[in-house]
Amino acid sequence: MKTNHYEGVASSTSATTREPLQSPISVLPPEVHSLVFEFAFTSEGIKASVILCKVSKLWHKLALENPLLWTRLTISLPYDLEAIAKILARSKSCLIDLRLIVPYSHQVHSKQTVSPPRIYERLSGLLSGPYGRCRIPCIQGIFRNSDYTLVELLSPLRTLSMPHLEQFELNGKDVECAELPESATRLFTEAPRLRKVALGGYGLLNYTVPLSQVTTLHLIAPKARYTYEALTPMLQSCPLLTFLAIYDDLLPADWHSAHSGACHLPQLQSLFVLGTMMHVSELLLYLRAPDLRELVISPMTTDDLGLFHSDHDPSAPRFPQLQSLTLSCTKAEFLPVVVLASACFPGVTRLVLPDIYPKKFEKAFGNPEMQLFPSVRKLAVQNVQKNFLSSMNLVSTLRGTNQPWIDTLYMDIGSILRADPEQINPDGHYNLIEADIWEEQRQKALYTDGVSRFASSMSWENT
Repeated sequence: MKTNHYEGVASSTSATTREPLQSPISVLPPEVHSLVFEFAFTSEGIKASVILCKVSKLWHKLALENPLLWTRLTISLPYDLEAIAKILARSKSCLIDLRLIVPYSHQVHSKQTVSPPRIYERLSGLLSGPYGRCRIPCIQGIFRNSDYTLVELLSPLRTLSMPHLEQFELNGKDVECAELPESATRLFTEAPRLRKVALGGYGLLNYTVPLSQVTTLHLIAPKARYTYEALTPMLQSCPLLTFLAIYDDLLPADWHSAHSGACHLPQLQSLFVLGTMMHVSELLLYLRAPDLRELVISPMTTDDLGLFHSDHDPSAPRFPQLQSLTLSCTKAEFLPVVVLASACFPGVTRLVLPDIYPKKFEKAFGNPEMQLFPSVRKLAVQNVQKNFLSSMNLVSTLRGTNQPWIDTLYMDIGSILRADPEQINPDGHYNLIEADIWEEQRQKALYTDGVSRFASSMSWENT
């Protein structure tokens, strides 16, 4: 009769001297423990660290002794100040990523006995030291004008040097329309490693940070209308800026004053205009970006480029290096949008269309008289059904087989799996490559959890 390994070990000891059996976990080599802990923490953060502590006494000890397992902290209601202090202590001197969520109207958990002002005063005190070793702090919430909560939480940052800071987000949604303050409050005495910044709502209206080394900037519209007079010095303090994303209706329609003081961004390569931006033309006319390579407008309407088109000079394109254009529009506006966009940006070589309507697509791109986007050699689509390839082949035929329209078609894996194999490039006009270009672009933006947040249509339409 076979005896399992652990029973065999036990049987070699007399009944009176038998010792407790070792757990299989306890005999794992240290490097395996490290790999398990690293995988769990990477996936779930401190939530995983807490669970690891409950597996066994050994893992409890190992988890508490590993400060890296306590370096990604999210603080939200209910504010357990004692638990926050313990986690911060466990991270020791390691760099930390901090996400702080502040509720609307200073709501606190029903079990919280300390008044809201006192809560945030104590929380600010807890964070004042660890702020200095933050690598990626993110502060989000909903605030009123002159909000004591944000003032209290951010007060330590006004005089703090941030030598390790790489990214910073301050996105406080304002619940009241207010005028811009005469001057914004400066955070951080220095932040030499800061490369990525996101400012929104109350945070954009009232605070500023060192931007001299920033390469990526996200600006989220507040309820109060921002101004070109405020935007210009901010952008011009970013000489290294290569990526700019603007969300929703940030700027007014006062293009004339903007035109007289246009903003020069010599390093800018990517411009994302996302959400309900009402004055896209004004923004494009305001910017001078001679090295702009990528433009994303999602969603887009025909109104967005009207003013820009009227000012367009084909012999002197405003963005001479523009190579990639992404457009997301509704079915009703698909044809006029792509016609107008082609007139404004005829030199682009890559076109990304997150929303495709096959019959509209055939009518727009299959018309040999219009010859939309004559320079496009790469087309990227997403979430299309199998008969889209029939439309692709028809368009290629209508535009002329001697000079195929595109040489590369990018499709996401789901679209490729749905495609009719017989329709995949029957005449060898293009190379089909698996890639979801729109998803890659979307992941560069904020709000990546909302897959359909910036798209014009929720699903592909088969008409």
